[in-house]
Amino acid sequence: EALGVGPLELLRGPSAWPEPADGGRLGGLGELMSSRRLELVERMRKEAGNDALRRAVRARPGYAPARFWLGTTYLQQKRYQEGIAELERALALNSRVGLAHYRIAEACESLGDKAAARTYYARVIAGYARSPEADLARQNQQRLRP
Repeated sequence: EALGVGPLELLRGPSAWPEPADGGRLGGLGELMSSRRLELVERMRKEAGNDALRRAVRARPGYAPARFWLGTTYLQQKRYQEGIAELERALALNSRVGLAHYRIAEACESLGDKAAARTYYARVIAGYARSPEADLARQNQQRLRP
């Protein structure tokens, strides 16, 4: 699978993390946004807390999926600054993670930083122009125009 590891595999530790077939890229928006994956993250967070995800990041700090999922859970908890920081770390490891750009845009919008939100929405549109997420980004960007 393109993502390489799901949130529950993160709990099992590095030995359970297969190398992605695509050479380490996180995959497309559709796969990352799957409701099943998001449900698994939420269940894991409720069952094991953020500590499990933080342990996964400590065990393999250069593994972008672990950082992506930790950032995602922080955003779900409305811990926007921490979520943005983790998603930025995931992007530093792999800049082609459109969903990370989209989630950062939403977090920036929640924090009232419309200029930053527009910038991140623009990255989604540029990188994933034909995706449903790009359509949403276009709508959000239009709404945020000064």
